Amino acid sequence: MPTFIGDVRPTPDARIALIASRWNPRIVDALVEGVLACLREHGVADDAVDVIRVPGAWEIPQAAERFADRGYAAILALGCVIRGDTRHYEHVADNCAQALMRVALDRRIIVLNGVLAVERHEDALARAGGAHGNKGEEVALAALEMIDLFESAGRTPAV
Repeated sequence: MPTFIGDVRPTPDARIALIASRWNPRIVDALVEGVLACLREHGVADDAVDVIRVPGAWEIPQAAERFADRGYAAILALGCVIRGDTRHYEHVADNCAQALMRVALDRRIIVLNGVLAVERHEDALARAGGAHGNKGEEVALAALEMIDLFESAGRTPAV
């Protein structure tokens, strides 16, 4: 019985799109830096990563859909939605996540969701390099593993 497991390593010629919102810049910029530092640490060249900035989390799936056919091995989505006094939070966070999954499945591309959906600003800070680490780094590691998994599965003959 074949078992497929990806490894955290760069794949030659793999390009990565990093789509990040400009909303909540202190948080999102820390996530972006987490991704870029992690990718560099694991041997991914800076010129293999395109950074695409959009206004907010709502626009991230739209950009992912638009850039999905440009030869990227993976799309990494970063943003931050903080609960406020209205239901806007649920609309943005839930629909962003659902749309990113739709892009991944419909376009057959790896899409990692690093859009934080938190109750308080402090919760976001904790996940953007604070007490809970950096979600950007986690997304980068998952991307490398998934790229390797898909590449290795493609090289292995079906049994």
